[in-house]
Amino acid sequence: MPFSHTSYSKREIVVAGKLLGQRLEVATEEVREAFRIAHDWRAAHAYPMHRIRLELSGKVRRDGGKGLTAARVKRMASVRRKLAASPVTLYQMQDLAGIRAIMPDAEAVDRVAGLFAPSETRHLLQREDNYITAPRDSGYRSRHLILKFQEGGGSGPYDRQTVEVQLRTRLQHAWATAVEAVGLIRDEHIKGGEGSTGWRRFFALMAGEIAARERTAPVPGVSEDALIRRAELSDLDDALGAIRELDGLNEGLAATENLPGANAYFLLRFDRASRTVTVKPYASPLTGGRAYDAADGFGASGTDVLIEVDRIADLRAAYPNYFLDVRHFLAVARAAVGGWDLPLEVGTAAATEPIPDPEFAWLRDYQRRRLIR
Repeated sequence: MPFSHTSYSKREIVVAGKLLGQRLEVATEEVREAFRIAHDWRAAHAYPMHRIRLELSGKVRRDGGKGLTAARVKRMASVRRKLAASPVTLYQMQDLAGIRAIMPDAEAVDRVAGLFAPSETRHLLQREDNYITAPRDSGYRSRHLILKFQEGGGSGPYDRQTVEVQLRTRLQHAWATAVEAVGLIRDEHIKGGEGSTGWRRFFALMAGEIAARERTAPVPGVSEDALIRRAELSDLDDALGAIRELDGLNEGLAATENLPGANAYFLLRFDRASRTVTVKPYASPLTGGRAYDAADGFGASGTDVLIEVDRIADLRAAYPNYFLDVRHFLAVARAAVGGWDLPLEVGTAAATEPIPDPEFAWLRDYQRRRLIR
């Protein structure tokens, strides 16, 4: 399978990133060249990403095989946003290639993270950020490992690249999916702390609800008292129509998929106006990457993403936000807003399994049974 590595120098990559971090009004030749260099440097992460994803998949199988893995290269809109907001250069950016593993619970996350100890991998663990034991104020929770790719003894063509590995539970993934789906449809960078303050508070409270359910560290600024937390959630739902909006995401989605079985790379494109997602398969990261680069350049909407998965079924499970699939999160949110204790099997349903009974009549029956008692 063909991959590419960059021929640009560190200085050329840094200079290109400085330009792309600025507000660009006109696509001059200098701007176009900066995009070409940035696309080339990003594409050079595809091989390290592929190799480390294979390794991660093996570690998940070693833990019992109850996880799902997928990989993606960072969207140029996200790259430019990060370049504008931080002193990190394009050359230093450590998450141009990202790999995700969705595990059944926090204990499984910790076990797989432990399999990236120096004795267990040839790659260099440069940094670890554990947002499960120390959640962000936004409510984001996941465990991040930054790996420097090592295959040529430090002097190989890909040994400059880093890859970010994200390990999260199914409920943490459901939360992150809902945040991105709402941000996508509202055209707001909610994940980055922008957009509606009401929605950001709603998601922080829901992260606290899920943290309590998983018995992990509480979210800063969110009450650990379930009655107080759920009362605030209920008030916010009244103000935002949050449950109604989340419900509407699933109902309004028209997904057009034509996915042959032999491909591992898929270009996803979301049209905000029609709420339609289209998926185009590629046999090689090079051909898919060229299409991605063309769609992700100057003036692009920034809703395209190139993804690598093992199976077609994993595409929607690993990136449900692109399909506006928030069913898993919605089940937990509906119960929290209503002040109900959700049956355990729903909150821990596998990411690839649909939530039963989309009308949630069973949940209303469950509530009535509790009231009768």
